[in-house]
Amino acid sequence: MIIAMNRSFFAWALMSLLSLSLMYAGKQIADRQGLLLAFIISLILNAIVYFYGDIRIKKLFQSKQIEGRDPFKLESICTKLCAKLHMKLPQIYICKLATPTAFSTGHNASSASIVLSLSLLQKLDEEELEAVLSYELNKIKSSMTFSATICSAIAAGTIGFAEKLDYLISFGKSYKEELGPITGLVSPLITWFLRRVQPKKSIFELDRISTQLTGNPRALAQSLWKLESLVATQPELVPKDTAHIFFINPLPKYGWAKMFQTQPSAKERIEKLIGQYPI
Repeated sequence: MIIAMNRSFFAWALMSLLSLSLMYAGKQIADRQGLLLAFIISLILNAIVYFYGDIRIKKLFQSKQIEGRDPFKLESICTKLCAKLHMKLPQIYICKLATPTAFSTGHNASSASIVLSLSLLQKLDEEELEAVLSYELNKIKSSMTFSATICSAIAAGTIGFAEKLDYLISFGKSYKEELGPITGLVSPLITWFLRRVQPKKSIFELDRISTQLTGNPRALAQSLWKLESLVATQPELVPKDTAHIFFINPLPKYGWAKMFQTQPSAKERIEKLIGQYPI
């Protein structure tokens, strides 16, 4: 819990630094009027990051909230786990990503959401699904979802601006199979930032407390092994700024996408959980 809160503090500290830098630049350019304008812009940007960050992510993946029938017993499983965690039941969404994966988003535990791809629900059995949901619920409770959502908004703005500059300096050239020159310079800084906010040891700890909740470390290990194998055969080019939020990173492990593989591999996580790999 303390580690996760420190990561949230780190994310907000960066936002504060960016806001102060913007206000300093405004003061230097236009004195008091520039400072006031920069302060207003900073407030707007912080509000967008805080309130719109999770909405943007759910819209990106065309997520739809569960209503009525629940053939995969998601609400039932989550209700049981939430009772043990003494937390509010989050909203549950289904998205249409072809890659089987899951993520959580939201700026606090009371407004958080868990999003699962339909392909994940079709590939995992009930014990494995419970393990994934336990992981995402603990991620919400420990505030790691909050920090990941903030980081996604910061990364989206930074990478988006860099890509627009690449488009301008290349006179409209589209970079699809590679990173543009400016995006290529910015991306290592973004991935360094993501690894600072969401380090391997925090994910290993999240795996551990998640299996304590279910009492079934092998189910989480099996879900990791199964999903990474499926992602390897059917990767998904999700936006670069969202890759770090997923239970299993859906990006391919080659080319420019390899740079955004900031989470530990399934092999490392499985070895930590049950002491062996493969299962």
